[in-house]
Amino acid sequence: MTRTIALVLAAAVCCGVASPRSASAQRLPEHPWSHGTNLEVFGGAAAAPDADTRGVLGGAIGWDINQRLSIKGSGAWLLANRDDEAFAAEMKALVNLTPPAVVVPFVAAGVGLYRASFDTSRTLPDFYRRREPDSIVSGARLTFTDPAFVVEAGVKVFASRHVSVRPDVGIRLVTRDRATYVVTLAAVRVTYHFEVHDEIH
Repeated sequence: MTRTIALVLAAAVCCGVASPRSASAQRLPEHPWSHGTNLEVFGGAAAAPDADTRGVLGGAIGWDINQRLSIKGSGAWLLANRDDEAFAAEMKALVNLTPPAVVVPFVAAGVGLYRASFDTSRTLPDFYRRREPDSIVSGARLTFTDPAFVVEAGVKVFASRHVSVRPDVGIRLVTRDRATYVVTLAAVRVTYHFEVHDEIH
């Protein structure tokens, strides 16, 4: 695991551990709503085979079906590094593992598209190099768009009635022709919930 990913993971763990243990056991009062929307921004770091670790920025919009299940559509930009960059567009289902509380662990899974762009003057990762055209001018750009499967896990910490902080770690399995390219992404997400989450007293 790279140093950057390790630092992001450490911050995520601290976020969850720093909350009082009793808070994670407290339940929020029953909510009068049955669904709601939320907006999210996030930042973090991503790592993949034969590629440098890079920063990630993104955003998402979500729909809370009930207190346990949410659907999210997101976009993540893997920032350019040595003339290569990527973008991931995904649709995920997020499931809370405990009833509503200040601290809630969750898992998520979904599907999406992963678009990677490379300058051919550098050596491409094996997953993409085998798909290079036989003849190509050095310095030209190649772009690949492939389906991806996503799994994530993390913890949701409510900082206020409307705002939660969500550190998580996810794996994107980018696939093509029976080959798989694994992209690991660690992020800290800040979410604004338009429905009201009552304060704990």
